[in-house]
Amino acid sequence: LKTGKIEPLNFVEAAEIFEATEFEKPVQLPDFHHDQVQKAINKFHEEMLSNSMETVSSDSGDVNSNRAKKFIREFRASVKDEKVKESCNKVYDLLDKGTITKLPNELKKLKVRYDKKESSVHQVENIIMQLAVKYSSPSQREIESESEISYEIIDLPSIILSETFIN
Repeated sequence: LKTGKIEPLNFVEAAEIFEATEFEKPVQLPDFHHDQVQKAINKFHEEMLSNSMETVSSDSGDVNSNRAKKFIREFRASVKDEKVKESCNKVYDLLDKGTITKLPNELKKLKVRYDKKESSVHQVENIIMQLAVKYSSPSQREIESESEISYEIIDLPSIILSETFIN
């Protein structure tokens, strides 16, 4: 956090960077260490679970939107879980309407991670369900809660790796 910027890494990247050797001596963590970890957790929640919506004025699809729609169509075809299929349909409809500017880019990043095998099928399913909930309108959320459609989002970080530099 020398620059004050928080950048996420996948587990393998982080483990390689933070690998400790047997010759490293343990030292007490400075007081600011836990603040840094909390900032990283907050950044994760901001990126993955925020409820902010951005709108776009035109409804014509661009290249990213078309690629995102293709990814969702192909992924939906391979899914067996009805909740995930329903989420794919919602995300596809949002892409089709062109109302969420962040959505095509989020799906582009997801597709890259999935294609590189950095994200499992289960993780992609959970993220698509998160996106469906995140970008659904308040009226849709009320209908969903009334019909008791539950979205389990279980891929929250269970391991947090951090590095603190001590002079």
